[in-house]
Amino acid sequence: MPDATIHQFEFPVVFVAERLTSRWSDLLDSRVAPNLGSLASTRFLVLEDIWIVSTYLRLSEAGFDVRIVSLPREDSINVVCSPKVLLRSTPSRSVIVSIRADRAAQTWGDLCLVQNPLNLNQRSDWLIDHWPQPNLIPRSPERGDRVERVGVIGPISSMAAEIRDPRFRSTLERLGFELVIRSDGASWNDYSDLDVQLAYRTGPKSLLRCKPATKIVQSWIARCPAITGVEPCFRAVGRSRVDFLEAASAGEVIAHLQSLRDRPELYRSLIDNGAVRSRSHDEPAVLRQWIAFLEGPATALLRDRVSRGMAGRGRLLTKSSVVTSVARHRLLMKWVDVHGGFRDLLVRMRVSPETPLW
Repeated sequence: MPDATIHQFEFPVVFVAERLTSRWSDLLDSRVAPNLGSLASTRFLVLEDIWIVSTYLRLSEAGFDVRIVSLPREDSINVVCSPKVLLRSTPSRSVIVSIRADRAAQTWGDLCLVQNPLNLNQRSDWLIDHWPQPNLIPRSPERGDRVERVGVIGPISSMAAEIRDPRFRSTLERLGFELVIRSDGASWNDYSDLDVQLAYRTGPKSLLRCKPATKIVQSWIARCPAITGVEPCFRAVGRSRVDFLEAASAGEVIAHLQSLRDRPELYRSLIDNGAVRSRSHDEPAVLRQWIAFLEGPATALLRDRVSRGMAGRGRLLTKSSVVTSVARHRLLMKWVDVHGGFRDLLVRMRVSPETPLW
């Protein structure tokens, strides 16, 4: 139940959704923000859905007076994913909070939210965890200590080639394991019938350094141990062999699965330790991070500007950064149209052709 008390921030906080009318028109038609649990998980798949829309809904549900709009507003803290909205409206007296997510460093915001501590490179960078998948369904307690069903949750394109190899599945089946691949987004929140989550993926090091630790955080919340590849994000928040298992090859994945099956005490310890760790990264924890950021550095920056009668940090420079970002992205997409193979690479990297890369 949402808190009946409306909590006011010192300044208006608005979440700017570029595709508000095309993807989330029901939010415009509703006088009261809907409960996140009433919305299908399949609606929360892309960057803007998760960082803008779901944050707006969670803060609203917690009783905070926030708004969702299609353009930034004056005298407000504006949380923005796409720099393209700033080409249509760039408030001179406001704070623009950009979302880095899986992309390269963002240069067009006053403050930038990053999801990986390795990306805290500038004074304007602030760390906030990626939200767990909405409406997460934990592993069924009735499954006990069995280790049979190994789940891969996410696009097939993000899986390492070794895991996509039919021989890997055959080896698992021969050893008594079943590989369950959920790639369509409809059941990314469902861990109820899984025993282990396999998050073994590959990609450019520059991309992996931007990734969030969501895979192991969700395994902690769902009480479904995770086996991952060697990635900076997992090492940044977890402890290998304590609350998750790390593998450098498909062979190590199989060895870990056999250990989990043969050593129930190891399996239970990963679940118990993960449950403790989840308290620092679950939905209430991320909500606290957002509130602390909005009430802290974001408010302090706008308060300072209002008291001095100052416009935002070099709005001309900000606009220039946006134009450069969008122009570079469009040039890249034209090149992609000519070189179709590179488009396949973008798909494997889970980069939408509509998502600015800079």
